[in-house]
Amino acid sequence: MPRMAGALPSWQASSPIGAGSVTENLFAFLLFAIAGSITPGPNNMISTASGAAFGFARTLPQMLGVSVGYPVMIVAFGFGLGEVFRQVPWLHEALRYAGSAFLLYLAWRIASAVGVDRAEAKRPLTLIEAALFQWLNPKAWTPSVVVQKFASLSPRVLQANF
Repeated sequence: MPRMAGALPSWQASSPIGAGSVTENLFAFLLFAIAGSITPGPNNMISTASGAAFGFARTLPQMLGVSVGYPVMIVAFGFGLGEVFRQVPWLHEALRYAGSAFLLYLAWRIASAVGVDRAEAKRPLTLIEAALFQWLNPKAWTPSVVVQKFASLSPRVLQANF
């Protein structure tokens, strides 16, 4: 049966990403990934401050913790944490507002800081502390949700477009 003009194919109508083609979605996802990776966030701020205060070698476990903790968070979403947000939609909205408030709080703390004395900061974050910090990092939550939505495209949809 031919499609009506303007009607979306069934796979696009039910696509969690939107009505655009997979190529358009890949391009949008690529831009999103680039913007997310080069803009400063809590991880960049903590790594920079720790590197300045303790040097590269002592900050390395903290940087490795970020590199381990973030992929673990994405995998956790892939194994079902994302379903929680689908079942309880208001939770995502609440998290969005809480994350925005947290970022504003961090911005205020940075803007009102008088300086860091090396004696105040006893040690850099450990690998485990930095990995666990990802669960408090609002800038890490949004891409984690988006990655899972993008990854949920069926292989049939991807094969049809490439």
